[in-house]
Amino acid sequence: MSKQNVKSKKHTRPFLPTFFITLFALSALGGLYFIMQGDNLISGVFPFSNWGNNQDVSSKPSQQNGYGLVVESEAVENDYFDDAAFVGDSLTVGMKLTDYVDKDNLFGITGVSIHAIKTQRADFNGKQTTALKAASNMKPKKIYVMLGTNSIGYTSVSTMIEQYAEVIDLLKKSNPNAIFYIQSIPPMTKSYINSNSRFKTKHFEEFNAELEALAIAKECYFLDTYSLFVTESGYLPRSLSTDGLHLNQDAYDIMFEYIKTHTVQN
Repeated sequence: MSKQNVKSKKHTRPFLPTFFITLFALSALGGLYFIMQGDNLISGVFPFSNWGNNQDVSSKPSQQNGYGLVVESEAVENDYFDDAAFVGDSLTVGMKLTDYVDKDNLFGITGVSIHAIKTQRADFNGKQTTALKAASNMKPKKIYVMLGTNSIGYTSVSTMIEQYAEVIDLLKKSNPNAIFYIQSIPPMTKSYINSNSRFKTKHFEEFNAELEALAIAKECYFLDTYSLFVTESGYLPRSLSTDGLHLNQDAYDIMFEYIKTHTVQN
């Protein structure tokens, strides 16, 4: 073998290792760039990757066929509620603390559960009847329903939703042309929840989430009043409550300012 051939072999053998070394270096540089630009690259490729992180409730894409969570709208005047009926428990009764709605438009029964509201009677405008019948007799064009506080912790979420669906069906049967708003129930204060082992903050989250799904299924509009009041820990601030369960006037002012800017028109 000639010296020239031997020399040629010595120069051709290192090519393959050099190629892989170069490829590895380029890959490492590319990976470093991706790490440094990670947030920007991800948000560009997946524009919805930040959902659920301190997002405004009015921006969640939960509407289907126009129903579900109501997006923010121009504020209405108080007379928008002149032909509205508010159905519920003591949280509805407490709305009389405000000047937003006439007390004759409130059809709430203190202590009533979702199931019991179908049959439990009370005095409405001088007549003993159920809240559902009294509200329907008004022939309202809008119906706001807020129920569940007296059932949470005592009835499973699935059963509560089934009972709620029955209430909506009864109201819709008597008021087929009315606009229906379903309101999520507000949280309770930490001390109030800790006073009863049945209460768990997760129950409120689960129930209100299922309530939003029910609103879509029943062609109703959903008002996320729960998110107006809940702290990061899942409680109602003591400053917005009279006793840990019920809302005070400041809380109702917050609620109605939200309701007035989250309406739909026929």
